[in-house]
Amino acid sequence: APHPNKTLRLLHQHRQAYDLYDTPHGDLHRSENGRVISQEIKRWDNALLPEHQSLYTISGKVSDRLRSFNNLSSEPLYPPPAEPESFYNRDAEPYILAPGRFHPLKRQMPAIEAMAHVPEGFRLVFIGPDDGEYADSCRRRIVELNLENRVEILGIVDEEKKVDLYARCLALYDGVYDEDY
Repeated sequence: APHPNKTLRLLHQHRQAYDLYDTPHGDLHRSENGRVISQEIKRWDNALLPEHQSLYTISGKVSDRLRSFNNLSSEPLYPPPAEPESFYNRDAEPYILAPGRFHPLKRQMPAIEAMAHVPEGFRLVFIGPDDGEYADSCRRRIVELNLENRVEILGIVDEEKKVDLYARCLALYDGVYDEDY
């Protein structure tokens, strides 16, 4: 819609049409229909995004991609955490917290396999949606590596539990392939 002061806050572009195109993490390049869809996404982005007087993104990474793929400048505007007053700190316990949904792009499997080489006494704790074939393959790998006592998949936890896990963890695992944020 026409407007004298269009402003956009972009979370991220459709990554399968851009940086994940023609990679194992994308699928649009695998079919003629997908290739056409990718071209249309880029065409519309290139036609409509420049109409905005102000472009904001959630991170420097997303701004870099926008500049690289669409030759557009933007400013990162980092979102604040929800309810920051609820966060606190406790003495660290010997576990690594790995938040996020199970997906190959999130790279939980390398973290699981690395645990076979981490000294006893350290644990890896996953939180987030844990359904689907990839999550099932991660569970099987935990059993194969005999890590059932050292790797936990808690699934979706309530906010109180999540904040507590963050407060006590020794480290966070963010193995996400080229994470936006």
